[in-house]
Amino acid sequence: MKLSKKSKNIIITILIIVLMLVAIILMLFNGYIIPTKLEAEKYEVRGVDVSEYQGEVDWDKIKEQGISFAFIKATEGSESKDRYFNNNYEKLKNTDMLLGVYHFFSFESSGEEQAGNYINTVGNIENDDTLILPIIDVEYYGNYKSAKPSKDWVIVEMQTMLDKMEETYRVKPMIYTTMEFYDYYINGNFSDYDIWIRDVITKPNLENRDWKFWQYTGKGKLDGYNGKEKFIDLNVFNGSKDGFESFVEIKKQEKKANFEEEERIEKEQEENTVTSIWETTVTNIEGNNFTVQTEQGESLKVVLNDNSIVFNRRTNENMDISNIKVNDKIDFDNVYKKQGEITFAEGGEIFVTRDIHGEELKEELLSSDIQFDITGLTKKGSNYILTGIIRDLYYTNNYQEAESFEIEVIVNNETTILGVKGKPEEELNELYKYEIYITFDKNELKKGNLVAGNIEGMGC
Repeated sequence: MKLSKKSKNIIITILIIVLMLVAIILMLFNGYIIPTKLEAEKYEVRGVDVSEYQGEVDWDKIKEQGISFAFIKATEGSESKDRYFNNNYEKLKNTDMLLGVYHFFSFESSGEEQAGNYINTVGNIENDDTLILPIIDVEYYGNYKSAKPSKDWVIVEMQTMLDKMEETYRVKPMIYTTMEFYDYYINGNFSDYDIWIRDVITKPNLENRDWKFWQYTGKGKLDGYNGKEKFIDLNVFNGSKDGFESFVEIKKQEKKANFEEEERIEKEQEENTVTSIWETTVTNIEGNNFTVQTEQGESLKVVLNDNSIVFNRRTNENMDISNIKVNDKIDFDNVYKKQGEITFAEGGEIFVTRDIHGEELKEELLSSDIQFDITGLTKKGSNYILTGIIRDLYYTNNYQEAESFEIEVIVNNETTILGVKGKPEEELNELYKYEIYITFDKNELKKGNLVAGNIEGMGC
C-alpha cells in the first residue's frame, strides 16, 4: 500500500516528536536538563546534601563551586549508620559550611529508638559556636508509597524523636519532606519546625507556611566526590546571604541560650542543695510534708513526692514513709532547697535514721548489719558495763558519725569476760546513749568488737 505524501509527513512528524521526547527524558535522567534550575538560580545561597552514595567528598572543592552549606546523612531507622558520616562530620564540623545532620526516618521502629541511634552516632555537643542542626528526613519509601503508614503513629513517633533531638542538641530540629508527604502528614502539624522541602518539578508553594530550604534537584553535578552515585542533591536557602547568616546566628544563639539556662539551673540547684544535714529532727507531719529542725536551729519543710526515694540507712532498705514519726531523725542527701522548702532534684534521695531501742533495736542488731566497737570496761557489782560505739556496716565507717552505746553485761555461770581495751572515751564523738542489758554465752564477747549476730537475748 502506497502512502500519500500527507501520511508520510504525519508519520515523520510523529517520529520526530517521539525522538524529541526520548531525548528530553534522557537529558532529564542524566541531569542535562533541570526543570527547576532557572527558578532556583534566583536564590543567592546554595547548598548540597550527601550520604555514603557520594563516597569521599572533597569539601574544599565543593565550597569553591559556590556551595555555602551542607546537609550530611548520619543514620537511618533504629540501627543503620551512614558509612561516610564520621568522615564528612570530622571534615565539616570546624568549617563554616556544616549546617545540618539528617536522619532517614523509618516506619518500622519507634521515634525513641531512632533518636537513640541518631544521638549515639552523632554524639553530644559542647557549649561552643559549632552548630549542628538536627534534621528528620521523612518521606514515602518502598511499599509505603501505596500502603501509607498510620497518620497518628507517624505524628506521635516523629514528635518523640524531634523532642529527643532538641533536648540533646539545644536547637529546634528541621523536617525534610516531599510535597506529597507534606500535604498528608505535615500540613497542620509541626508548625514550630522549619521545613526543608523537595520538589524537582516546580518551585514549592506550601500551604500555611514558608519553606526554609528547597531541594530543587537530585540530578546535580559537581566536582569533588567519587561515590557510586554520579549525581548530588542541590538545595537553596529561602532568602538572601544576609538572611542566611542571620538564620545561622539565630540558631547558634538559640543553642547558647539553652546551654546558659541549663547552667543557671544547675548552679542554682548546686547553691541550694542541702547535703548531709546530720541530727535533723522531725517536728511536725502533715501528710507527706514534714517540718524538721536542723542542728543549726533552722526549720525546713520537707515535701516528699512520687520521685523521692525514702531509704533507711540503718537497715539498708527502702522505708515506708508512713512509719516516720515526730522526733525521728532524718538525714538529707542531695536534695534541693528553695524558699524554706526542700523538694527533690532528679535522682534525689532522703535517707532516714530512727532513734530505735528495745525489741526494734534487737531485731536490727540480730540482722548482723551493725558492729560494736568496745572502748571501755568497768565493773558494776558482779556485772560489767561495756561502752563503745555502734557502726552500721552499710552506713558509715566514720567514728564521728557513729552512735555510742552502754551495755551492762549480766554475769552468770555461762559468761566469760575477756579483758578489753579500746579507743579512749575522749576520742569519741557521742551522738546517742543506749543502756542495753545483754546475756552472753561464754567466749562470745571478743576483744575489740562484738558482732550483733552473737547476741542471744536482750531487754530494755
